[in-house]
Amino acid sequence: MKIGILTYHRVPNFGAQLQAVSTYSYLKKYGHDVVLIDWYPEDVKMMYSKRVPQTQIIYHDRFIESYTNLSIPISNYEKFVRYINEENFDMIFIGSDAVFKYKPKRTRIKFKFRQFKYVEEHVTTDLEYKNNPFWGGFLRDLNHPIPIVGFSVSCQNTAFTKLNEVEKQDLSNYMALFKFITARDEWTAKMISYLGYANEVPITPDPVFSFNQNIAFKLPTKKEILRKFHLPESYVLFSFRLNILKSKYINSLIKYFEDNNYTTVSFPMPEGLKAFNTKYAIDVPLSPIDWYCLIKYASGYIGERMHPIIVCIHNSTPFFCFDEYGIKRTIIPKVYKYFNKESSKIYHILKCANMLDARYGYFENHLLPTKERIYNCIIRANIKHMDKFSERYAKQYSNSMNNLISKLK
Repeated sequence: MKIGILTYHRVPNFGAQLQAVSTYSYLKKYGHDVVLIDWYPEDVKMMYSKRVPQTQIIYHDRFIESYTNLSIPISNYEKFVRYINEENFDMIFIGSDAVFKYKPKRTRIKFKFRQFKYVEEHVTTDLEYKNNPFWGGFLRDLNHPIPIVGFSVSCQNTAFTKLNEVEKQDLSNYMALFKFITARDEWTAKMISYLGYANEVPITPDPVFSFNQNIAFKLPTKKEILRKFHLPESYVLFSFRLNILKSKYINSLIKYFEDNNYTTVSFPMPEGLKAFNTKYAIDVPLSPIDWYCLIKYASGYIGERMHPIIVCIHNSTPFFCFDEYGIKRTIIPKVYKYFNKESSKIYHILKCANMLDARYGYFENHLLPTKERIYNCIIRANIKHMDKFSERYAKQYSNSMNNLISKLK
């Protein structure tokens, strides 16, 4: 079959690109003619150009161009529809990643104290559903029907209960366009059902859980990575970017590991490096493959974001995560905020893996985890348990993909 993939592939984000390449590689491995549709709206591109250094963006562009077959660049909805009409796709494969992310209009209204009035927040194309092909509305504008599926899609932190009636009806109509949908987490599955989708919504893994099995190219060896970055045999990565934790706390944690004979490394995110008192530091620009392998071969990862945790579990690398996800809502400004951990994608994964002890939720706990707790999570990590879970999730991913493709055939 000729399959077009539509996902977050071009954004300068390590995890987003790894999941795209994993999906692409899986479909290619099983003999399909695969094209990664190069959809990247101008406003989203501009947003990331302000967040991520240009040198790092170049590395992300090189990566996705090297390991996939890209379509022509597409930056607006009209050009997208023209391209799909001209191609003879047998299927459009949407996902994985937060392709069902949406910002309900009610949640866009914020009170600005300086202006002393309510102001509606501006959102980019990826936070809308009109003119955003992730939601499948382009089918209505095509000259011929094409089956579309959503696989391991996520709505991120979408507060779907805040949708107004028009939004809910519109999104419900979009759901009806999909032949099949699977969700990456329970929160997304609840949203899809809330929108009236008639079929069951299975929970399926993020494609990075099957990265090692899917890719056709060879990863650098540990020896090559250590030599390239001048690292010792054993090292622990520290990666923080949000400025929620005080440097004093992170540096005390680093000192505790150093005192216990662990070599520590400050590790970057695409936006750049926030360095601490570690013995080593790795800065951007950094290729997604090197980023992946540095986590894969580490003795431990301590930090934020979801895909580093997936890479850790997939490669049985010990970790402790600081979870920044989940819906936050201000009830009384500066007095009381509501937080829903069930909407956190990290919480969902670690709940499924029975590894919640290795998680600290930024917005649900008051007492920071002790140095001893984090240290014990690294040195006493149950590697066999991680191996079994990773093996089970990789198998579940493969079975789900096979099942989806066979149904469409």
